[in-house]
Amino acid sequence: MKRIAAILLIIAALITCAGCTQGDAKYQYVFFDVFDTVTELTVYAASETAAADAARAAHERLIYLNKLYDIYNEYDDAVSLMAVNASAAKAPVSVSEETMALLKFAKEAYTLTGGRVNAAMGSVLSIWHDYRKAGLADEANAQLPPMELLKQAAEHTDINSIVLDEANGTVFFTDSMVRLDVGAIAKGFAGQIVTDELNARIDAGEISAALISLGGNVCAAGTKPNGEAWQIAVQDPRGSDNAATASIASGYVVTSGDYQRYYTVNGVRYNHIIDPDTLMSADKHASVTVISSDGALADALSTALFIMDTGEGRALIDSIDDAEALWIAKDGGITRTDGFNIAE
Repeated sequence: MKRIAAILLIIAALITCAGCTQGDAKYQYVFFDVFDTVTELTVYAASETAAADAARAAHERLIYLNKLYDIYNEYDDAVSLMAVNASAAKAPVSVSEETMALLKFAKEAYTLTGGRVNAAMGSVLSIWHDYRKAGLADEANAQLPPMELLKQAAEHTDINSIVLDEANGTVFFTDSMVRLDVGAIAKGFAGQIVTDELNARIDAGEISAALISLGGNVCAAGTKPNGEAWQIAVQDPRGSDNAATASIASGYVVTSGDYQRYYTVNGVRYNHIIDPDTLMSADKHASVTVISSDGALADALSTALFIMDTGEGRALIDSIDDAEALWIAKDGGITRTDGFNIAE
């Protein structure tokens, strides 16, 4: 069924930006129709027209990318991953450059994370999605997926069964039961694309800076006009306050946690991040936040580190030059790498 999404763009009142470059002001926008989350965009510009043009372009780009990476809906004007899942085992499916780039990165993320981030796990994740949806609709009768069902689905999660033909721009499945799910990387990858385009507007002098929050993915384009670092709140997974505030000059701050998409069975919380080894919800941390200049990398790493124990995750982060991490334990304890700057 095609989703008819209302395009909601709210332009908030103009806020004068004290301390910004002369003539710059801060404009705020909110979108509700992409990636199943609230998207907030702040643009610093010399005029409302320039800010609105940048916001409109970012919004339209996100709408298109949301269609491409959607595994639940098909569209007349874009080949979604749902369409790929439905047809790629029968014959190669032509996809957009953005989809090919995402799936190419998905394979790189699989290797980097030792399989913790696996875009070929759609068969397993769809089972969890259905049981979570049913459990939220009828909490008293919420159930866990049968392990036997999950194990059967896990037999069809080989990333190598996803064949990418970059020269011809096609995707083919060698396993008719494999299914793509890019939930661990799609928002980060889309955020990277949009932020790159906002940076191009900054380079052209159209706007001076921008900050976009795509759910748990925050992207800073350019340097904050007043010269100060961007202050990005890291939510307390068990409360309404912030657990910490990340301080960055630019780049991405991405959080994965157990406190947003979950359901409860017999008093136990089961989140949406599934450990490919156990086929159960990862339960080692309350949340993990990653800082990087690469939004797609930050998204993949936040998921992988959430699945790994702290020691293994620390070893992975230490092997990557462009990444820092902060772990919040279930008891509220905080661990971070030396380069993860926190505002005092």
